[in-house]
Amino acid sequence: MHLRKSTREFQHRSYNLLTCNCHSFVANNNLNRLGYGGFRKWNVVNLANQILFKGRWVNRATIVRTFLPFVIVSAIGLMVGGGLSSPFWPSSH
Repeated sequence: MHLRKSTREFQHRSYNLLTCNCHSFVANNNLNRLGYGGFRKWNVVNLANQILFKGRWVNRATIVRTFLPFVIVSAIGLMVGGGLSSPFWPSSH
């Protein structure tokens, strides 16, 4: 019942990467409605902190699947563009 009501409310909102995304749906609509953990003020920041500091990987394969695309794209960028492919990495010049 809670999930169905939350889904109906959320489906009419415009998606926004920073303010209205899947994490805000979980935090605002589901965790607050269910009173998960006795905490009634869930938001995206609280949810991110819980994931970052209390979350655990399921297994090593999930770690690889999470970071492998980033590593591949970064490696391709370094091969094609050299050190200039990212403004955050120092140039080799």
